[in-house]
Order: sequence, then C-alpha cells, then structure tokens
Amino acid sequence: MLRRRLAGVPGATPSKALLTDRRILLVVTWLIEFSLFLCVFTVSRWLAEAGADLLEMGVVGGLFSLASGAASIVGEGASRIASATIA
Repeated sequence: MLRRRLAGVPGATPSKALLTDRRILLVVTWLIEFSLFLCVFTVSRWLAEAGADLLEMGVVGGLFSLASGAASIVGEGASRIASATIA
C-alpha cells in the first residue's frame, strides 16, 4: 500500500516515508508531553501561591499522573481494536 502511495513520487522510498511519519509522530508526542508539563507546572505554581498545603499539591500531581496513565491505556486499547501499528 505504501509503495502504491509513493509510486508517483520520484526518488521516494518506503524507508524515507517511514522516517518522515516517525518524525511527525515524535514531534507531536513531544509537543503533547511539553504542554502537559507546562500545565502541571502552572497548576502547581498557582496552588503554591494560593497557599495550598503539600497534601493538596500531591493529590493534584497524582491525578495528573493517573490521567496520563489512563490516556496511555486507552490509546493502546484503541490501537489494538483498530489493528493499527503505531511507529
């Protein structure tokens, strides 16, 4: 299927297309992770300035971590259901 898609592109090979797809996936993943880190930093900074105690900040950090893990599990399940291979 990939060879058919690249048939009209001169000089394109499947390995180059895979590398390009992998780079796009890595950049998107990096951007998502960075935005989550920025969100965690902003919320924890806001809580610290508002005078929250250590337990409240720990609970918020734990919920962020739990949400990230749940999203990872859901993504893995979705790829298994769709029988798609990601990178």
